[in-house]
Amino acid sequence: ILYDFLFYNFTIRTLDLSSNEIEFVSNHTFTGLFGLKDLTMNANKLKTLNEIIYSITISQIDTLDTLSFTSNQIESIDLEFSTNFRSLESINLEYNKIKNFDIINLASLPKLSNLYMRSNSIKHIKQTNLIDKSNIFSIEIHDSQVEKIEPNSFSFFNLASYLDLSLNNIKTLERNTFKGLIELKNLKLENNKIISMHEDVFDDLQNLRYLYLTLESPNRQNDGFLIFK
Repeated sequence: ILYDFLFYNFTIRTLDLSSNEIEFVSNHTFTGLFGLKDLTMNANKLKTLNEIIYSITISQIDTLDTLSFTSNQIESIDLEFSTNFRSLESINLEYNKIKNFDIINLASLPKLSNLYMRSNSIKHIKQTNLIDKSNIFSIEIHDSQVEKIEPNSFSFFNLASYLDLSLNNIKTLERNTFKGLIELKNLKLENNKIISMHEDVFDDLQNLRYLYLTLESPNRQNDGFLIFK
C-alpha cells in the first residue's frame, strides 16, 4: 500500500514505482507532489486504476505526460479520467487482463497520442461514441485475444497512422471495420484466424502504405465477402 502524503512537498519529474508488489494506492498518496511528468508502476499487483486516477485528481496534479502500468492485474478502468489528465500523451497498459477496449474516456484526454494495450484479454472491440475525433496516432492491441471487431470501432481515430492487431483470433473483417482511419499508414493483421473478409474492407484506408496480412487463397465469394479456408 502507498500511504497518504508519501511524497508531500516533493518536486519529482519522473516517478518509477515498478516491481514493488503494490496493490493499493491511498487517496492522498500523491498530495503535495509537484512537477510530475512520468508515472511508472509496472510489474506490481494493481487490479484497478480507480484509486490512482482519483488520487492524482484530488491532488491537483495536472502535468502528467506519461502513464505506464504494464504487467499488473488490471481488468478494467471504471473511473473516468478527469481534466487533470489533459496533458497526457501516452498510456501503456500492456500485459494486463483488460477485457474492454472502450475503457478509457478519450474525450477528456485531448493530447493522448499513444495507446498501448498489447497482451490483454480483449475479445470484443466495440463501437464507441465517446468522441468525434481523437489525436491518437499509434494503437497497439497485439496478442490480446481479440475475436471480433464491430464496424466503425475505429471511426474516431482520424489521425491514427499505426494500428497493430496482429497475433489475435480475428475471424471476420466486415465492410466498415476500418472506417475513419483516413491517415492510417501501417496496418498489422498477420497471425490471426481470418476466414472471411469483405471485398471493400480496406476502401477507407486512403493513405495505407504497409499491410501485413496472412491469408489462404479465397475459396468462394458470398454477399460481398471473400471466404477463406
